[in-house]
Amino acid sequence: MTKHKPHFPATCLGVTRKAYIEAYPGLKNNPAYWRMFIYLLYPNGDDEFRWYLGHDTISYIVADYKVSATTFLNEFKNNVLPNFAWAEYSKGQARTITNSGLCELDYDIYQEDRIAKDRSDRVYFEDGSKWSYKKHSKIIKGLNELMIYEAAIAKHESQKIILDYHASLPTNIYTKMMEENKDRVLSVMGTIGDYAKPFYHIASEKTPRVYPVPGNINLTNIKKDIRKAVTYGCVEADLSSAHLAIIAMDWNVEELSLLLKNLKRQDMKVWQYFANELGVELTQAVKGTLKKGIYSLCYGSLIKNIINKMNIESNITKLGERFMKLDIIQIILKARRREMSKLKVVELDTYESPRTSQEIRSLLSCNAQAIEQDLISQVYIAAKDMKRCKILVYSYDGVTLLINDKRAKQQILSKLKKAVDDRAKILNVITTLEFEEVM
Repeated sequence: MTKHKPHFPATCLGVTRKAYIEAYPGLKNNPAYWRMFIYLLYPNGDDEFRWYLGHDTISYIVADYKVSATTFLNEFKNNVLPNFAWAEYSKGQARTITNSGLCELDYDIYQEDRIAKDRSDRVYFEDGSKWSYKKHSKIIKGLNELMIYEAAIAKHESQKIILDYHASLPTNIYTKMMEENKDRVLSVMGTIGDYAKPFYHIASEKTPRVYPVPGNINLTNIKKDIRKAVTYGCVEADLSSAHLAIIAMDWNVEELSLLLKNLKRQDMKVWQYFANELGVELTQAVKGTLKKGIYSLCYGSLIKNIINKMNIESNITKLGERFMKLDIIQIILKARRREMSKLKVVELDTYESPRTSQEIRSLLSCNAQAIEQDLISQVYIAAKDMKRCKILVYSYDGVTLLINDKRAKQQILSKLKKAVDDRAKILNVITTLEFEEVM
């Protein structure tokens, strides 16, 4: 795997860069300070992961995989943003930003820059040099080459399939789509105008997942309503009840498998089932809270952390406690304890110590992610030779599809669904591919 990966030098108007330097002179001292500053300026995604500060993100910002994240963050705080704050890793919790350190005016300046129609004074944030098409093309070429290279060394077939596919997509597919939908996304055109096409990479050898290359705004990390405005007319395809279906098989939870089969027969979404059991209305906020609760449960988060997050995010009294007391959740917890106990023991005839809780949670995640990505990769295999269908965005348990032939649309979707259904049957995972028009 490459140690120093290409990055996205973001652009702005010269007057914007000058305004930030006047407010924060320390930005001039280190290009990495600019990259960290820009990362904080990005519009938040829809989920909590936007505020994670994992080692991959920090090493990308600093351009050094061996960087001490804490040292860099302290230097950034002392030299640039005194009010910047974060919570370090703790038991069951990742490092997260708690205060960006930016003021409202900083965001206003950035937003004004993004929607400016006259971009003749366009420069690169990091060094102030003028933007050029030649330099931009070179960056795009480097990022595509990164995907091709990592596909060649990928250990998992699903990684190779996804990386190869996205490396083959021309950028004009994205720019053309944005141009067609410019009336709907006028206020954010500049926001993702530098690099509309998402680029993916193998973030770590520990996980089978491929992730978006960090450091730029693209269709993978903007708010859902903005993404839907940009991809208006496309189709979003997602695995149904993916995490629950995977652990039902992987952890051999027969009661959960039976529940998922019954819900499928009743044509009821699992989120509606949980809302009914909890006696709450299934609003978007409740659905989001339930999704994060299930995700955290499947991936080994501490119970008290899951409860606290669910209570805070839903703003419903003791929703987390009530969720944990549900019969099916108690059954899942029992299966999770069993799995974690098995994973704690390393192979015989080795001198390794028993795995730590963090290592066990990581293994739980990796096992589920491998199955999830295996299933989604079937969409790529089926779509590979389709001229009328392109996969624009990979989002772990789903993809965004651009279908150019309305008459063949249902035929295309049926073919993609069958590819996933066939693989799910082989793996004994009770899931399918569900579709939603982006409107």
